[in-house]
Amino acid sequence: MGSWSSNLPHIPDFDLIQFADSEMPVKAVTATEIHLRTCNKCLARLDQLKNGAAAYDQYHAHLLKPTLEIPQEWSSLEARFESLERPRNKIFFPMRIWWAAAALACCVMVIGWFLYRDAPSRRMQQVLVRAVVRTPPHRRLQVTANGHSWYRAATLQGEAARHSVADQRSLEDTRALFVKANYSWDDPLSARSFAAWRKQLPEKRDQVLSIQDSSGNNRFYRLETEAPTGVLRIAALTLRADTLNPVKGSFHFEHQRDVSIDDAGEMPSLPAAVDTKNRQRVERPAVVKEVGPEEELRVFAALNAIGADVGEPVTVDIDPAKQQIIVAGLGLSANRERQIRQALAPVPNTALHFKSGQPMGVENQSANAGGNYATDNAAPLRHRLETQAGGAQRFQLITDKALDASSTILAQANALYVLSQKFPPLVAFAFDPPEQETLRSLRHRHAIAIEQATVELEDALRPLLNSTTAGMDETQSQQATSWEVGAGQLYEDAKLLDTSLGRILAGSYSQEVGQSIWNKLPDEIQKLEALARSQENAP
Repeated sequence: MGSWSSNLPHIPDFDLIQFADSEMPVKAVTATEIHLRTCNKCLARLDQLKNGAAAYDQYHAHLLKPTLEIPQEWSSLEARFESLERPRNKIFFPMRIWWAAAALACCVMVIGWFLYRDAPSRRMQQVLVRAVVRTPPHRRLQVTANGHSWYRAATLQGEAARHSVADQRSLEDTRALFVKANYSWDDPLSARSFAAWRKQLPEKRDQVLSIQDSSGNNRFYRLETEAPTGVLRIAALTLRADTLNPVKGSFHFEHQRDVSIDDAGEMPSLPAAVDTKNRQRVERPAVVKEVGPEEELRVFAALNAIGADVGEPVTVDIDPAKQQIIVAGLGLSANRERQIRQALAPVPNTALHFKSGQPMGVENQSANAGGNYATDNAAPLRHRLETQAGGAQRFQLITDKALDASSTILAQANALYVLSQKFPPLVAFAFDPPEQETLRSLRHRHAIAIEQATVELEDALRPLLNSTTAGMDETQSQQATSWEVGAGQLYEDAKLLDTSLGRILAGSYSQEVGQSIWNKLPDEIQKLEALARSQENAP
């Protein structure tokens, strides 16, 4: 991890420069992005540093580079030797000094050439970093390919695109192109997807243009990357200069195939039929068909888009007649119910059942699991922890942060475990490539969230575990296994860690038991982080 900790109020300049240049360690990138979304001061400082780099590029291009240009005519080496042999009274420098000066000039020119060559790539990286942090999700996209156009959700959950039967072939062909090019079809019009595709290219040529519309009132950035090989040869993303929201994507594939994707605003509601006899609007009935794992996966993806599949009292099941996907919620607020209804509106054959009441947690975990002990028995260890933390109040802050991170880990691990139970190998192997990619994306999102929460847990406990932090920085390798088995192991370890933290931080232990739990805690955290990383890298 980098030197910056999420406990600090602001990010140091050194870490901001690492983040802007994409040199920050992977563990610290997510925490930095989260901090930049909420801290205007750090975001403004990041812009200042980037503007400084851009100013240097202009200085190099307009002032430094012209001074380094080689004269058009150099005297021949033979003439130079003849002039040296002729007697003269002028003071001259030894030949080795001239060679040293020439070598220095060559080095300066080479360094300047590299800086000048990489300027477009650095500028593109700066814009992409800002766009990934600031850009909100889209609502609806219009895709144009092979002479056909259709609408689809911006972040695809299953296949929520609106298209006619005649366009089905075009949709499948277009989706296959993006999958083959390893460019995200779930979220094609986003800076994050563009940056992920660009990063994997072994060779590329970047170009950043600042353009205006016909009225001259709106300014845009056009980011274009050309690859000499591969399925996708040219990808261009157009961003609004003020908000950095993507508004258009242009993709040129091999064999002269072009695809255009535009931001099309709000997703319209389903059309209603009109009863011409009674002049009343009648909602069109949904097409009834037997639902299966594909439809259930679409529901999970839609819930994931609004964060309702993690830590929420929401269940998803197929009814016995296999005619509907039943989504049930208990104890949700009216606002949350409305958000879930909106998220699932594009998914057909879905029935929602909300009930009032007190929701249950992921597990009936208790901080006193395993027995209650008098506080006096735990006093020596607790006193030592409070002293290491810097006082009882500081210890309480560390406890709150650690328990929050542990709750996040447990909720995300539970969501990942539910996916492994709902979509076992026999079901997942039968999916088409788009459904397989959706399931893989959901799994990886949970794994990344678990790994990030584990990093936050380590940072919170570091003042208390300062004697074992060296071991916590190295993650043990896990034996290769299927992601379904790994998800089960991860869930069990998350429950074990949550129980250990609850007991040790709440003080519900004897001195002997408490010391035993405390000694095992670093290994439990390290193992959990390794399992999360294994899930993140699983195919």
